[in-house]
Amino acid sequence: MQAAGNDYIYVDLFRNYLKDPSVAARSLSARRFGVGGDGLVAIAPSKVATAKMTMFNADGSEGKTCGNALRCVGKYLFDSGLCHGDEALIETSVGIRRVYKERVGERTFYYAEMGKADFSPAAVPFDGKEKMIRRKLDYNGKALTVTALSVGNPHAVVENDGEEDIYTVGALVGADGRFKEGVNVELASFLSDRLVIAKVLERGSGVTLSCGTGACAVAACGAVTGRLKMCEPVTVRFDGGDLKVVVHKDTSLTLAGECHTVYKGETDLC
Repeated sequence: MQAAGNDYIYVDLFRNYLKDPSVAARSLSARRFGVGGDGLVAIAPSKVATAKMTMFNADGSEGKTCGNALRCVGKYLFDSGLCHGDEALIETSVGIRRVYKERVGERTFYYAEMGKADFSPAAVPFDGKEKMIRRKLDYNGKALTVTALSVGNPHAVVENDGEEDIYTVGALVGADGRFKEGVNVELASFLSDRLVIAKVLERGSGVTLSCGTGACAVAACGAVTGRLKMCEPVTVRFDGGDLKVVVHKDTSLTLAGECHTVYKGETDLC
């Protein structure tokens, strides 16, 4: 399935067995040599929710959360009959998240409640005692304005003056040792109080067409610094498509967009 071009391989563990999802993620995510995708997501039974989601990046490393994958898991639960009704509770490594859907004309939108944005150094985490909000950082003579936050996983939002590219910026900030667990990097151009153009480099997967938690990070960054509307939907536009985010007053986040099943298949991973 894909959401705004962010494509993952989803494995139904209600009906199947997967011995080592990390190995499977590396093998199957390889484009042209495998199924191809930004990673692999296992959908399994849960004792506390409708289902449990575990995600693995294309390099086999386990990710904490993914907004687009979370919404796609919801779609799968609805479409496969594993969940009745229009909402599901999904267990993740960062807590239980609610996903629900809404039909608008011929289109169906999937929403995920993503928890709160946290700008504290311990949450990201990064070395330092002060929050990193619009801080000027120097990378070998290149000055970048960076905001760091966690939305369940770590993000560094870099303001784009129109001359930067995500590969260069992503490599510089992604290698910054101050981010103790690595970091996802967004390059953001704030065009109005309702629209941001963004590109993303995800740790463990590289440059992707969009990122759900990245959209949340960009929106939260814009809202707390007064450049984006708070408590109203804003559009974060990636190369793969648009995502909508609402940043509420307590910095809790709601992510919305379409999700699509690309194809289904079977493979032997034994």
